[in-house]
Amino acid sequence: MSIISTILNQASFINFGLAILTYFSSILALLLAFTFPHNKNILRITISLLVFFSLVQILIGLFQLYRTFGFSMVNPFSITTAAGDFFTGFLGNSHLLALKLFFLATILTFLWWGTKKKKYLIYTIFVILGWLLASAIHSIILAIITIIFYTLLSNKLKRRKLKIFIYAFGAIIVIFTLTSVIQPGNIDYAKNQMSSLLNKDDSLRIRKLTGLKNTLFKLPQEKFYAPIIGVGLGSYSSRAAMITSGEYLRHHPSFIPIIPSKETKKFILPLWNRELLKNKWNHGVSNQPFSSWQSIYGEVGFIGLIIFLFVFFNNIKVFSFLLNNCKDKYICSIASGMLFFTIYLFFLLFMDNWLEYPRLMIPYWLITGLLLKEMASVKKKKNEKI
Repeated sequence: MSIISTILNQASFINFGLAILTYFSSILALLLAFTFPHNKNILRITISLLVFFSLVQILIGLFQLYRTFGFSMVNPFSITTAAGDFFTGFLGNSHLLALKLFFLATILTFLWWGTKKKKYLIYTIFVILGWLLASAIHSIILAIITIIFYTLLSNKLKRRKLKIFIYAFGAIIVIFTLTSVIQPGNIDYAKNQMSSLLNKDDSLRIRKLTGLKNTLFKLPQEKFYAPIIGVGLGSYSSRAAMITSGEYLRHHPSFIPIIPSKETKKFILPLWNRELLKNKWNHGVSNQPFSSWQSIYGEVGFIGLIIFLFVFFNNIKVFSFLLNNCKDKYICSIASGMLFFTIYLFFLLFMDNWLEYPRLMIPYWLITGLLLKEMASVKKKKNEKI
């Protein structure tokens, strides 16, 4: 589908190739998982490595806060609401670090809940504190929304309804309380953003909404077939398209040609360019006229969007199957964490082009692949009993 769309639109094959790299390099981790023998120790080693590197990242982040704020690092958000931007670890991106930490935190939380081992509780506390220090307020709000959706889904699966409700309510209270203490200024910012969304005149100034409006209504006027097959992979608002626009990377490499598509220049770049970004307040997620779901729809159309949604819901089906059929508490706990994060990721992809960040998606797809092998093993055992 993506190749057909690229050919029909006479889109740049450089953009197409870069999009293949950003979208699908992380999915290689899924294929890598299938080359491993079925061994639960591989999953344990993977989780242990994620814990180790995450704790190192948190220590580096704390040092970065100390280097920037001195002993005021105890509460850096009292100095600036953007304090979390300095907590980057060795990734160089606080939002990316926060999401990687949250991914691990979900797995560790369910491991603690499922196995009752104190070490997972200790790891969870450290990782969640790191997540809250680095996190943007919108990702914290999405976490609370995900807790609600996960609770409803878990009740549908008929697994420990009352216990799940109590834990979910407690988690929401803890997250909200910690956020109120750590990032009070950003809570006020979130309230103002919500007010803007409810105010028709103000909402027009939120460039993310303008970008979505352009995609849904103006892009089809430019190319009538865009809603069906898109305008070509890497040729609208994906990370690949933004990189080749020359307006996205802080320091644009000389070896990457600046070749934005006509649609990117017309509908996206007026909302996101270096001139606008001279104002630091224009960098926020609400002003980013791109997101993964929008980019998929704009570049490979409704057909491509259906394919991506099928993959997401298939992942939910896999994790739900393991929840209901796996006897191993360790595997069941990881499946719970992956189910939770998949729901979270669904919402998160409305915020940014996170699907094209291999450093976030590689661990997700690797563990998904290992759990797919686990599901195959469980099904085989069930069939043998029959």
